[in-house]
Amino acid sequence: MPKRGLTPSCGDRVLDAAIDQFGRHGICGASTRAIAAAAGTAMSSITYHYGGKEGIYLAAAYHIAERCERVLAPTLERASLDGELDGEAAIEKIDELVVDLLHLMLDDQSAPWARFILREQLEPTDAFDILYSAVLERVGDRLIDVMAQLGRGLWSSTEIRLKAFTILSQVRMFRTAPEMLQRMTGLDPTKSENADAIEQFVRRICRATLLA
Repeated sequence: MPKRGLTPSCGDRVLDAAIDQFGRHGICGASTRAIAAAAGTAMSSITYHYGGKEGIYLAAAYHIAERCERVLAPTLERASLDGELDGEAAIEKIDELVVDLLHLMLDDQSAPWARFILREQLEPTDAFDILYSAVLERVGDRLIDVMAQLGRGLWSSTEIRLKAFTILSQVRMFRTAPEMLQRMTGLDPTKSENADAIEQFVRRICRATLLA
């Protein structure tokens, strides 16, 4: 996290540039010089506020976590358990959670976050612990809790977690494999009519996974 002295707008600009550079080039390939140039600030300010490349890398992970938490907070609140749910109510909560997550994945703002997170999925560092505990685990646990209500003992804990992982992985693919999506389906997810078609399909896939 930043040490001191950065205004929110300046700090966001530096961290957004860092997320983009690390997502494109990895922690080894990115440089503080390139981050400073992209943010329009002096390289010395990165050293002063973040202590170097490793420090700004972890700060970038915190920044992604905070932004995702802010965006997903209403979704997670709506998906919270408020007593025992019947089957249809549980499915509706799962639908809302999955669709809201899909909308975040299809939003342009998530593209640099997704590149950063994908690298951490493949080669995890301390940054993955930040991302997992703040975002990935919270979304997964909320989905698992509602699915347990839906299953009512029908599925084992492992089966529920595998179902949740499968659903979240399918949603993530619409952000991490956009070129494959367009080449295989001809759908441009940035167009509203295509996004609607994708949403309806994801709803059906989600329900099929729940019934499997």
